[in-house]
Amino acid sequence: MLWIVNKFQRILGLKVSENIKEYTKVPELLKPIVLLHVDQNTSKGIEKQILGGCMVERPGWIRMSIHPTITTQEVLYVCESIKQVAENYKEWGADYEYNAAKNNKAKPIEALLVHSWFGN
Repeated sequence: MLWIVNKFQRILGLKVSENIKEYTKVPELLKPIVLLHVDQNTSKGIEKQILGGCMVERPGWIRMSIHPTITTQEVLYVCESIKQVAENYKEWGADYEYNAAKNNKAKPIEALLVHSWFGN
């Protein structure tokens, strides 16, 4: 299971393969941290907008912890779920109404279902 953590670290540039470590001596202060194509300047710009009350540029990210006890099957399940969202976002997105001011999506069908179950 450790292989997947090491793979993520290499993809994110947080870890270098032991085979090439001696050839890649970059000072820590010069290493940029870029996640999902959002560098430090972009991040600060988004933060400034959010603090000003504009939520339009706020990213919709999640954080996932991969604990040593998680099984390979569970990791594959999560990966498959992400793949399903990527493949079906247009169809599934039709169930939501986007609110640009709050940068969120309300699902009106939920209110209708609750009303149908409990009445008033």
